[in-house]
Amino acid sequence: MSKTLIKTQTVEWKNLNWRKLERVTFKLQKRIFQASE
Repeated sequence: MSKTLIKTQTVEWKNLNWRKLERVTFKLQKRIFQASE
């Protein structure tokens, strides 16, 4: 893998939609919990 490829795939943490990510994560956790019961 070249260094330029890695550079283009870098995600800026401050640019992420944190509210949406938290919602998606919560839904996933809920599904995992329900499946484990």
